[in-house]
Amino acid sequence: MFVIAFVVATLGYAVGTLLLIRVVYSMVSHNEESPIYRFTYQVTEPLLAPIRKLVPSGVTAGLDLSPAIVGFGLIIVIAVASRLS
Repeated sequence: MFVIAFVVATLGYAVGTLLLIRVVYSMVSHNEESPIYRFTYQVTEPLLAPIRKLVPSGVTAGLDLSPAIVGFGLIIVIAVASRLS
């Protein structure tokens, strides 16, 4: 059980880091051809796309809240995994 919890927490931290890199990179640079951006997009987009479909864009005034929602979800998953280990 400890190993599974450790792996889940480690993957959660890794995905959270990539999510943060993607958000910061999208604010700083608009070069979508960059290998860093492409990699973070490929890893994080499968998590963000379903959340974007659930959150109506009219309510958020054009802000994309999906990274924040996924980030909070990752915090919960990491906390649960840490409690299990």
